[in-house]
Amino acid sequence: MVGSWAASYAAHILAATLVEEILGYNTTTTIGADVASGSVAGYYGIAGCRTFNDIADRGCMKGVTYYHVGLETWMGYPTDWDYIQNTYTSMVPKNLGSMGYAGVSGHWIPNEVQSHAYSTQGKALEFYRSWNASWNQPSNFFSSVLSIDRSKMALCNASGGVLANDAIMRRHVRWTGDIDGVVINNDTDTQLCQQTPTGTNWKYRGNLREAFSKGAFG
Repeated sequence: MVGSWAASYAAHILAATLVEEILGYNTTTTIGADVASGSVAGYYGIAGCRTFNDIADRGCMKGVTYYHVGLETWMGYPTDWDYIQNTYTSMVPKNLGSMGYAGVSGHWIPNEVQSHAYSTQGKALEFYRSWNASWNQPSNFFSSVLSIDRSKMALCNASGGVLANDAIMRRHVRWTGDIDGVVINNDTDTQLCQQTPTGTNWKYRGNLREAFSKGAFG
């Protein structure tokens, strides 16, 4: 069950090569075919869910699984993992242990951009508080948000999207306190959409709304 990030591709290619060349088994990977959009989608894929990337309907319990191994799968989603373990008991994936190294996720800003911001304005862009557009102008070091090809962006109010997922948005509010970044309708939390100059609704993170609107993340 290959994930959509580079380390997952590398791990699966390496493992497939070792299994074929040393153990003599034929292998098939999902590279170039059905790739999991993230670790949680990978959980569902190994559990036999047919539409594992669709958060609205994973398509579970519809027969056997065609994905038997998932490498470089992050175990940082205990709520989702426990839900699968308790709900699809006959098809649950098993955690076979660590790959032997730890990983972290976060934002990435090129070194040259960080150096330029620090040498010209003394701003440390690797520190998130430097992104506050009320106090700083982080947009000076990035392209304009209007330069983004909007045809490659999802609508923030699209059905089945993360920003329309009640459980995820509740976690967003609980962790960030960003109550202005959501709309509550009939006790359901959904992400507030921002209207762009062209009338297109873009997907964005609510608590970065002001910085985003000023072009800080172009």
